[in-house]
Amino acid sequence: MALEAEIDRTYASQIERGIGNPSLKVICAIAAVLAVHPTQLLTESV
Repeated sequence: MALEAEIDRTYASQIERGIGNPSLKVICAIAAVLAVHPTQLLTESV
């Protein structure tokens, strides 16, 4: 996923663990790779 989103894998790991602070550009890149709308990455799932 990190490779396709063109971000460093350690940065992707930080984002996944909640310690990275991604920009809107990075959020959109990750959403595109995952084929979801960016808002789905920003909402808390229950």
